[in-house]
Formats: sequence, C-alpha cells, structure tokens
Amino acid sequence: MKHQDDTCAILFSGGTDSTLAAALQIEEFGKLILLTFDRAGIAKIENSKTNAKMLIDKYGADRVEHIIINFDKVFKHISYENYFKNVMKHGFMNLSTCGLCKLSMHIQAIDYCNTHEIKYVADGANQGMNMFPAQMKPVVDQMKDLYQNFGIIYSNPVFEYESPDEGSFISMENANMLKSLPKQDMEKEMQKKTAGKILYEKGLAPLPNVKGSVYDRKRQPRCFQFILFKMFANKYFLANKTYDEYVGETVDFFADKVKVAEAILTSEKGKKLL
Repeated sequence: MKHQDDTCAILFSGGTDSTLAAALQIEEFGKLILLTFDRAGIAKIENSKTNAKMLIDKYGADRVEHIIINFDKVFKHISYENYFKNVMKHGFMNLSTCGLCKLSMHIQAIDYCNTHEIKYVADGANQGMNMFPAQMKPVVDQMKDLYQNFGIIYSNPVFEYESPDEGSFISMENANMLKSLPKQDMEKEMQKKTAGKILYEKGLAPLPNVKGSVYDRKRQPRCFQFILFKMFANKYFLANKTYDEYVGETVDFFADKVKVAEAILTSEKGKKLL
C-alpha cells in the first residue's frame, strides 16, 4: 500500500466505473469513504447501497464506509446563478445538466474532504464516455486544478480503460437471472481492458462486462434529467458542430462555473449552501 495511513474519498454512484475505482483505490489506501450524492431529480439513490455493501463485505467495514450526501442547494445555485447573463454568454450550454450536476458533486466532495482532513479523491470518470463534460479530459483537468486549489489530489483510476463494445452489453430483464455471454463474445471482452473485465477478475461482477445492463442500472441511482442533456448534446451541438467545437464551448462554460464553485467554497454566503 502506498498510502496505508491515508483515506481516499470516492465519488460513488455504484455503477461499474465507480465501483472499480473504489476497488483499485483500496489497494492504495488504508480506508475509503464512498460518497454518494442525492438531490431532487435523482431517483433510486438506495441502489448505490448494493455495490457499496459488496465492497464493505469484501474489504471490511473498518476500511470502507458509505455516506449519502444531499447537494440540492449547491446544484440549484450552480445551475441558475446569473442565469440570463450566462444564457447571453453561453447559450444552450446552460442545459449541460449532467456536467453541472457532477461539478456540484465535486464542490460537495471538496467541502467534505476539507472538513474531515481527507487529501485524496477519485471517481470513475472514463474517456469512453466523453460526450459528458465531467468525462472530457480538458474538463477533468479543470477539476484537478479546482481540487488542487484546496490541497486535494483528484485522480481518475479508470480513465484510460477501454469501453465495451456496445453490442456486447448484456440484456438482463431480471438482475437475478444472469445468462452467460456466448463464448466468442466472452473471449473478446476478456482481451480488452475494460472496467467490467477487471471487476469480474476481482470477483466483483458476475460477467466480464455488465456495464449498461439492467444488472448495472439496478446498482446506481437514476436521473431522468439525463434525457434533457442527451437532447441538448445530440440534437443541438453534435448535429450542427464538430466534437472539438463542442468540447471547446464546454471548457469555456465550465471555466466560468469553476469560479462560482470556488466562491461557494470560500465565501461565507457560499458556505451556507453546503
């Protein structure tokens, strides 16, 4: 263990990527705090408890703790502060609900870590999901700078992992009725370095890739505002602009929002939102 006397906080949804991030960090740290975030608009928050319990059972309650934190006030402020001014400057980028949600989680995580003297944070951000702001490398780098400003090291242990083939996602109508992949698909998945494969090898998943399946979805909260984000990203930006243009505008937008995040964490008025 490189940090056996240290604690690492994990932004934990309970899905494949955040579960693997936790499993990898427990090899480096003496203790993990799994932080799951709840707000209006997020449903089935209790789903996160399933994989949290699995990690606690495997590694011990003395080394893994699961906490659910409400971040409603922070999310509303980040989403709507100076709204009309932001609309004039950034237009439809203000509909980047998923990015604003994750930024709000980061703010709450920084506050938690500062309060509890935790100097390390990790999450399940993965380059294969780079339609989402929080999983674009330039935005991830912005978040690393934000954490660093508060004396915290933020890392993404599964960022470079490959994404599974979309066609290999397992369709499970019932999470208790697992079916094996065809042999050729199983072999193909085992040759790739995916989060699902590593979880399977660690005995933390029933098959080499359950990401995106019903099994996976039943282990993490659901947010139906995701539909709004998909419409905004696919129907507006990616239908009319290049991906690089989309990333550029996203980075500019979040540069402004990071300043708001810093104000929340440092001002007396902002701290009332935490």
